[in-house]
Amino acid sequence: MAREVAGIVRVMQILESLAVSPDCIAVRDLSRTIGCGKGTISKMLGTLERRHYVRRGAASGRFTLTWRLLALAFGHSDQAGMPRVFLPVLQELDLTS
Repeated sequence: MAREVAGIVRVMQILESLAVSPDCIAVRDLSRTIGCGKGTISKMLGTLERRHYVRRGAASGRFTLTWRLLALAFGHSDQAGMPRVFLPVLQELDLTS
């Protein structure tokens, strides 16, 4: 069985926590949720922020996801041929004609 890389697992946990949160999340809350130190979480969030995957609120200092992950998903769907699969269905659903 392949071993997981702890840092990658934590980053995924951060992204997953942000994805299901209705509000922005503070570093301390992510630290508690993930079970990792605030310093480590801050460094990971800093990297994610510099790569434009998360955004920090200017007033609150809390974090939220950006649209970058969605852009990746749509880019992947294009590569996987999803538009070709769904286009006929979407055209059939078009009630404007």
